[in-house]
Amino acid sequence: MKILWCFSATVLAVAAGAANVPKDLSKVRGANYRAAAAKDTTDYWLHYSAAETERDLDYARRLNLNQLRVFLSYEAWTADKPGFRRNLTHLMRAARQRGLGVMPVVGNTEQMIMDDSARPLARAWAADLVGAIGKEPALAFWDVSNEPDWPPAPEARVRRRFALARYVAGVFHELDKNTPVTIGFAFVPGMEELADAVDVLSFHDYMQNRAVIRANIARAKAFAAKAGKPVFNTEIGCVGRANPYDLTLQEHMNAGVGWYIWELMITARWGTVHGVFYPDGTVRDPSIAAAVLGFFRSRGETVVPEDPDREQWVTKAVANARKWLASPEPKWEDGLDAAETAANLLEAAQLTAMREPPTRSVDVMRRGTPDLPALRAALERYAAILEPYRHAIRTAPQTGSSSIRDKKPVFGGACRICPWGAMAEVVQAAMRPYGYDVQICYNCNAADAPRIVSEARMPPPYRQDPSVPEILAPRNVPGLGAIDFGAAAIQFLRNAYRGTGMYAKEKPRTNLRLIANIQDPSYLLVATKAGTGINDLSQVRQKRWPVRILTAGIGADSTRILAYYGLSRQIIEAAGGRIGNTAEDRANFDIAIGGGGPMTTAPEWRIWTEISQKFDLNFLDLPDELLATLAREGEQERGAIPAGLYRGIERPIPTVVRTGTVIYGRDDLPDDFAYTVAKAMDEQQQLLQWRHLPFSYNIHTVWKGYEVPLHPGAARYYQEMGYMK
Repeated sequence: MKILWCFSATVLAVAAGAANVPKDLSKVRGANYRAAAAKDTTDYWLHYSAAETERDLDYARRLNLNQLRVFLSYEAWTADKPGFRRNLTHLMRAARQRGLGVMPVVGNTEQMIMDDSARPLARAWAADLVGAIGKEPALAFWDVSNEPDWPPAPEARVRRRFALARYVAGVFHELDKNTPVTIGFAFVPGMEELADAVDVLSFHDYMQNRAVIRANIARAKAFAAKAGKPVFNTEIGCVGRANPYDLTLQEHMNAGVGWYIWELMITARWGTVHGVFYPDGTVRDPSIAAAVLGFFRSRGETVVPEDPDREQWVTKAVANARKWLASPEPKWEDGLDAAETAANLLEAAQLTAMREPPTRSVDVMRRGTPDLPALRAALERYAAILEPYRHAIRTAPQTGSSSIRDKKPVFGGACRICPWGAMAEVVQAAMRPYGYDVQICYNCNAADAPRIVSEARMPPPYRQDPSVPEILAPRNVPGLGAIDFGAAAIQFLRNAYRGTGMYAKEKPRTNLRLIANIQDPSYLLVATKAGTGINDLSQVRQKRWPVRILTAGIGADSTRILAYYGLSRQIIEAAGGRIGNTAEDRANFDIAIGGGGPMTTAPEWRIWTEISQKFDLNFLDLPDELLATLAREGEQERGAIPAGLYRGIERPIPTVVRTGTVIYGRDDLPDDFAYTVAKAMDEQQQLLQWRHLPFSYNIHTVWKGYEVPLHPGAARYYQEMGYMK
């Protein structure tokens, strides 16, 4: 007697086209499967290995899975029908022995899709499958067509695929009165359209954020309830589509929707973005296996970040690495030991990306012939990552003559036309009348800027910025000492201080202090090329246009904006569009989304200068609800894009604005020095107006930096001036 395998001990059947239709699919825990070495489905069946299949199905049981979804190849069947039936029967029985149900996915051919006269071929294929395994106890469902709604164009071909799917569903209902029939749709709307042809509703979801995933699940469940049919998701999880397994599995489990991950094995075809197991039973990412088992990373307010230097092991590891690197005759084994300790700290405390695990790199070196340059590079890299997690702030050796004591403080800036570099030169000029010769680091920038200031690091080695010529991003003068203070955007300082955003995996840098917050607005802009006919982003989804989206400038929040309109990268690409910021994207786009400041050559914003001059743009208003959400969720405030900011902006446009290039330092800066910096920036305000950026001094906001404390020295100045009430 065939049973519907064990996704629930109390599965109940409801009346439908097949006799054994489960009422509840919430306990389905499945995976799509083919062997790791198979190039594709046909290759898997043509070179079927019983031993390999049994080994892989054992891996499925280790994950407590109860279902497999397995694609069947028409080409492999026609090549050797007896052999195909024998191999398929073996898989079904091996699955049953391990408590696994099986959903075969029936393949088709282009001839079947486009030529009605080929329908008898599809029927013969179905009849042979039912004859071979229709009575096998492991058979749980027939999936009679995979993703007939993908790709979504050309429309005529999609209609043909829908018609074939409906026909094949009818054939299986006729030939097998017991096994439920489904069709695995790429998107929920397709599932809704052919709901009357199936017993069980099935959709796929590779969306890029929780809100869209939840919305798709809610829509599928609501429709299933209305249709009176059970529903599950038969494909989820793709690291290359920003659809992490732990995120999507958690959402489906929370919603009570059964699922099949893509896929069990790390395969030759999809292994770069999918899969759990290698052939030897090891895994690429243990968090995937944990999520399948129902264990998820905490992302709540009570997270306790690791403190890898609690017992000074980071300090010891960095010291040992530096000692080995400085040795004139370093020993290979000593270096490997130092590297392994550092690698273990990096991985155990989650301080590094795991695409190339450091412990793997060390193990490969141990098994190979000695390669001192490779070991040296690894140790330098590991020590640099560990350095910020040492408890004590590193005091850099004063190899140069620059220091606050010598009235040559070192300022962490960026390229001369970048906001932080331009601010560095303003500070340099402002401090001269007070006897200071500020030295500038022109490459103490990007995400490392607050780290460099917080830890009093030495300036990093010079690296050419490909977007700026060297004359505008000059090499630092020799002999610079440790960085004393610097400039950054307010959101960088705030996140570094709190240990949030891009600094979420780091200890909060609570030694940072604000000195002055200089206004420097960056506006969220959304524009379309004139002639596209797009006046509202909602048109894109409604009309399924294949649009090309350019992410332009800093502060781009395209993901949340697109999600508001029910769009994502996958949906855009599914319709034949694209999202990017390459030279090709800048020349060929329909929509541009991103942050823009003044019409300037600053790398952060010049893309808007370029495209607004080169193309006729239509700048769009965004809904008030969306702007309110964006303002609430980021370091932004409601504002308006001024008319004339760029060519094509002919009226003030409501938007959200990021503003604030801050001058900041550490809590150990002398009070008198911080007082002088605050005083200089106030008394030398005229210097701000001569820059290429719209810097401005506002007595009401110069001393405000969200949660970041104001340096006592700076606070004393602002209080004396009456700016602080």
